[in-house]
Amino acid sequence: MLPLILRRAVEAVPTLVLVTVTVFLVVHVIPGDPALFLAGDQAREEDVAGVRRHLGLDRPYHLQYLGYLGRILRGDLGYSFTTRTAVADVIAPRVWPSVQLALAAMTLAALLGLATGIVAALRPHGWIDTVVSTVSLLGVTVPTFWLGLMLMWLLAVHWQLVPSFGTGTWKHVVMPAITLGAAPLGIIARLTRSEMLEVLQQDFIRTAWAKGLARHVVVLKHALRNMLLPAVNFVGMQIGIALGYAVVTETVFAWPGLGRLLIDSVTVRDYPTIQGLILLFAAVFIALNVVVDGVAMWVDPRTRHAG
Repeated sequence: MLPLILRRAVEAVPTLVLVTVTVFLVVHVIPGDPALFLAGDQAREEDVAGVRRHLGLDRPYHLQYLGYLGRILRGDLGYSFTTRTAVADVIAPRVWPSVQLALAAMTLAALLGLATGIVAALRPHGWIDTVVSTVSLLGVTVPTFWLGLMLMWLLAVHWQLVPSFGTGTWKHVVMPAITLGAAPLGIIARLTRSEMLEVLQQDFIRTAWAKGLARHVVVLKHALRNMLLPAVNFVGMQIGIALGYAVVTETVFAWPGLGRLLIDSVTVRDYPTIQGLILLFAAVFIALNVVVDGVAMWVDPRTRHAG
């Protein structure tokens, strides 16, 4: 199993290189001039040119990229245009708040999504199935920012149960976690229901029922074990997708994480910080895929031969 995981990790290297090229090109086509922003609207043209030269933005794009790639290979993400400190030092304090929020949101999404999906599959076309399907559809389709604002109005303003923004206690995590976990929860619930319905129609499940086994034994020991591999893949994919939703969620709730830092960096055209953040997101997404592959091989040995 270990050689296969190592091979997956090696195969991820070209993807990361492609990400660096894409990020560099996308960042440099963002409208606006960071040199003009730093120099000020009233700055003279020669002052703006001096700032641009100091930041290295006057060089050809290919030379800028080679310099950027060389720094990455040395483990150097560069220096922020706005704070003039190392990008790694700018990012580091924002990592734990984002990890904290992601863990809370995905724990909520995984547990509720799997549980509601299984319950709905056991009562197909009943009222529970209808409720689960409707709520799951709403979780996927409702815009993240709108859900966050509605939760803020209901829980923080109307009922005054939790703070509307900030960090510090578990109450601060409630609304951002629900907002961030809503879409993954809906997807996991719908896919779990579909997979469980398919497993429950298999011959070995009919045999288990015919033997007179208890309901919980059939569901937990036979059906759940056989749909565990797709469930692992579902959850792994949703963790990566949640990185995108985190940008909106952290902005709505003023959560001091990586998503909000990305928005702030785009606003001021802080190229090195933007590049560092997107590269980190890509590395995390790729690492999650490798971890999911490893877990899948551990759960179902047949995937090792398929790999």
